[in-house]
Amino acid sequence: MLTVVVSRRVKFVCTVAGLAISGVYCHWYSPPDLRRTYRIGFEHSPPRQLVMADGRPTGSVVEIVTEAARRANVRLEWIRVWKGPDQALNSGAVDLWPVLNGLPGRRGLHITDPFFEINYWLTSLNVNGGLTAADMSGRTVGVTAWLVGQIAQEGLPNIKVVMFSNTPELISAVCKGEVAAAVIGDGIAQSFEFGKPDDCSLRMAAIQNARLWSGIAASRADRDIPKVADLLRDEIGVMVRDGSFSTICLKWFGRPTNEALMVDNLTQALAETRWRTSALGVLTVGLALLVWMAWRLRLSTRTAQRATAAKSEFLSRVLRREKWSWRWWSSICGTLSPTYCMRWSFALMKRMWNW
Repeated sequence: MLTVVVSRRVKFVCTVAGLAISGVYCHWYSPPDLRRTYRIGFEHSPPRQLVMADGRPTGSVVEIVTEAARRANVRLEWIRVWKGPDQALNSGAVDLWPVLNGLPGRRGLHITDPFFEINYWLTSLNVNGGLTAADMSGRTVGVTAWLVGQIAQEGLPNIKVVMFSNTPELISAVCKGEVAAAVIGDGIAQSFEFGKPDDCSLRMAAIQNARLWSGIAASRADRDIPKVADLLRDEIGVMVRDGSFSTICLKWFGRPTNEALMVDNLTQALAETRWRTSALGVLTVGLALLVWMAWRLRLSTRTAQRATAAKSEFLSRVLRREKWSWRWWSSICGTLSPTYCMRWSFALMKRMWNW
């Protein structure tokens, strides 16, 4: 009876696990609906996003995402947004955003695997080794965007942030001593605007937690939108490897880049690590289940062996008490008729079990 109970439990666990795996697959791995049109937002955010005179979007990121959508057969409708990507995505005004940094405050959004990486550095005059993050308390720091200002305030406490309209103006202010330092990114878009004066020697120092990863952002309004974002990201990965991505960057920035290739390689390595960790977890659970089943089987076997031994001991005691032996019993049955022997055997067994 115990063995039957264990088998039922195992069947129940396997059934529940199979249903759970099927549900997860249907929810996350079924293809998105490509018959609908997905709304993707944009704003004037040079140099990657630009707005033409007629209001249409242009720029390197716009061209990259448009080409990825063409390859993936995804229909996009570009919608200009005036109040930033976070409000547009959270309010449902748009479904997608072409590129967005992964910040802790954006965990409510789905952001794909990155295809851009940017590190922000503290840039100051190269005098006496330059300034470090520990030297910045009470000093003035220049930035060109509110996000960069937020990074500066988190990594450089007790500073005064001054906003500049563009990177060349910011660098000029550092060289003239108008600000103590600047926070500048090292991505290709930032390098495109960066221009160091010949008579100005600069030095860069690290800022804590100043590395950002950027991917396609998607609203979680329905399950198809994140899937479409991931589909576009997969196509961008193909473009990175066939040279299309670098060709677009060369067109817009005047120089090729392997930034996206390095990020894509790192992303694939991290994905393989996650899959291996997940496989190891599944194997560990399976091994634990096998150990549990072996332990229950061993326990059941011992219980059955003890029951058999107890039954044998009981029969032996009954036979000794009735002064019967198995040999004598066999000899008597051999001399009697089969019908009488059967009746006599049944009577004896009834008496034995009622002992």
